[in-house]
Amino acid sequence: MHQTFAEDLALGHDGRLYVSRTVWGDRNEGRIVTVGVHGGHRHFGPSLDLGPTGMLLGVAAGPAGRVYVAWYDFGGKSRSFVYRVTRNSAARVATLPHGVWPNDLSFHQGRLHVSDSARGSVWRFRPGPAVQHLQRPWVHSPLLRPSAPGGIGVNGIGFRGDDLLAVNADRGTLVRVPVSRSGRAGTPSVVARTHRLQTADGLAVDRHGAWVVTNGVGTSAPPRDQHLLRLDRAGHVVRTWTDLRWMNYPTSVVASGHRLFVTDGAFHDGRADVVALRLAGRAGQRSSL
Repeated sequence: MHQTFAEDLALGHDGRLYVSRTVWGDRNEGRIVTVGVHGGHRHFGPSLDLGPTGMLLGVAAGPAGRVYVAWYDFGGKSRSFVYRVTRNSAARVATLPHGVWPNDLSFHQGRLHVSDSARGSVWRFRPGPAVQHLQRPWVHSPLLRPSAPGGIGVNGIGFRGDDLLAVNADRGTLVRVPVSRSGRAGTPSVVARTHRLQTADGLAVDRHGAWVVTNGVGTSAPPRDQHLLRLDRAGHVVRTWTDLRWMNYPTSVVASGHRLFVTDGAFHDGRADVVALRLAGRAGQRSSL
């Protein structure tokens, strides 16, 4: 018996979507899956042996057809890693200290930013040919921490200009971190706080505001109180879609043109997939993973 889980979604420079997929079974395996904007999917790069308690989390598309993905040991025995994946290879480019939970990845000015849901931090580095052993986070704040040990703090991240925007799943907040011209992180501040942002996972930023998906609560399949949220530039929720028929633990969202693409993680049961949505919120095609 195998269970698939999709955590993150990124739009590549080639116009394809890249999904971080974990398959739990006799041998836990992780792989990047590409999905066309009109449907259909195929594998990208090699299969990764995740060990008994590993999973793939954040994914980001970089230049030259390279994709970056975070590996996390939820059993707590190993450090976390960031891999660079090409069509034919996968190599570690960064290690993170024990306990770091690398939930989302986002590029800005050539540097890769990694959200840390456990410690309330964001890590930052420029990927290179050698493995980098990261020691100190780029920014650390109580606003990014979970509300209690074992919870989920900062999760989805994205950039609007030189502002990093982040959602805190436990606290139900949207947080802004200004970035200076030299690349230093400024003081984080809360942009919005609402119960509808609790369990927030994926974040997609655009010029009009942001899109956020939440996982929902409960361990049934599907959970309840799953949301797709439209936020304006001030962080106010201006539209909410709740527990739609296609929803089964939404984990990530990408905005492209007049459509949205959402990963349905299917964490508790079912099969992970990517759903294409019109901006009116209706489901289009679905690609199972």
